[in-house]
Amino acid sequence: MKYLFLLALLLIIPLTVFSQIGIQTDNIATSNILLYIDPAKDNATSGTPTASQTKEDIVIDKSGNVGIGTTTPTVKLDIVTTGTPISPVKGFSIRDGYQVDKYVLTSDATGTAYWQAYVPGTEKGVMGSGINIANTYTNYINTNSKISLYPGKWIVFVSLNILGNGTVADFSWMTFGFADDSTLPSSALSPDTQGAVSAALLNDINTSPGSSVNGKIFITNNSSVKKDYYLLAGKVIRNTTSPNSATFLSVGSTGSLYAFRINDITSP
Repeated sequence: MKYLFLLALLLIIPLTVFSQIGIQTDNIATSNILLYIDPAKDNATSGTPTASQTKEDIVIDKSGNVGIGTTTPTVKLDIVTTGTPISPVKGFSIRDGYQVDKYVLTSDATGTAYWQAYVPGTEKGVMGSGINIANTYTNYINTNSKISLYPGKWIVFVSLNILGNGTVADFSWMTFGFADDSTLPSSALSPDTQGAVSAALLNDINTSPGSSVNGKIFITNNSSVKKDYYLLAGKVIRNTTSPNSATFLSVGSTGSLYAFRINDITSP
């Protein structure tokens, strides 16, 4: 009867059993490890294995962390090779069909990782031949300078140097912005842009080396492809006090266009 009672007690009371599993080794150095695999079977029978002995070892600890090349993983997957900054040893590879030379590993909103083309956080524009703009021109015109932007939100810094052909000191007000392929030719800025750059230009080449234009424009490329944005200039307002007829020369040929991404690449 007492044996039946003991058997019933064992069935009723839950038991917690902790055991360590060693494959190709009986020496599991710490109690935190649940599974230890020594593929080379080169670990010592006692004591702590050396770094050279554990370089190919695989462990799973009580937290569910997996270590490859380390017996003390600190994250869910911890890979340690024998590499150094001078002589690195590769320890990671995903060949899922998306892999292409120079691709980078990214993820979607759920954290699923995959390879894709690198989406940079900065872009430099290309200055074109520029265009002459009379100070009587009240529309926008393409300066033949452009910057190409991937999908997302960008802040574009515009810096230009502009000469005039006037002989008498005279100021005019000119505005700058961007149009994409679909809005050229255009008398208005691209709907992708927010804001414009305006500057007072000195039209007197004899007394000044030129005028400097500096400002920033926000551009949001809501498409799924990289787009070209062309620098527009115009909407000139003449100085009504002394409205001298003159022309600004090669507008858009000298200067720079730089863009910086201002949103996460996964949420354009």
